[in-house]
Amino acid sequence: MLKEEAKSLWCQLRDGDENAFLKIYRAYYQDLYALGLSLSADKSLTKECIQQVFTDIWSNRITLSEVENVKGYLLTCLRNMTLRQLTNSNRLTSFNKDIHSSSYGSEISVEQEIIEDQRMIELRGKLLKAMDKLTIRQKELIERRFLQGMSYEEIEEETNLTRRTIYNHIHMAIQILKNSILFILLNLIAQ
Repeated sequence: MLKEEAKSLWCQLRDGDENAFLKIYRAYYQDLYALGLSLSADKSLTKECIQQVFTDIWSNRITLSEVENVKGYLLTCLRNMTLRQLTNSNRLTSFNKDIHSSSYGSEISVEQEIIEDQRMIELRGKLLKAMDKLTIRQKELIERRFLQGMSYEEIEEETNLTRRTIYNHIHMAIQILKNSILFILLNLIAQ
């Protein structure tokens, strides 16, 4: 869906147009579902969160403001909703336990859980340090492209950068992250 068409449908949705609401839902459902599964492998949680995002949008349509990038807005809403649900329900912890139980065929001891939690905290810290190696522009473009799901064309429109410049920034950022993550993985394997 083109950006201008999405903005027009968003305005119609705010005015209570159910058809516009359904068109937005259908146009972005697959993108939202893919993002949801990347945050949590729990398909039912992903579907619940998508439904909740759209329920909240419809319930609050009168107070919604204009949105420049409907897809980015929806992806951000879903990401926030999913992370909030994972945190509130501890599904992340139970999901990790399920993976370990099925992988190893037995229950994990309390000590193993503590060690795994510490390793995850350490891994998150290292990933954040890897992100710190990026320039502000690289971080911005990575977020727009991969977290908000924007196309290169949409990024070009919003940032007034040429497509080649965007490609170059994102490529360099990916190279930096790839090298950092490879180093992190090698350290984890060595432990």
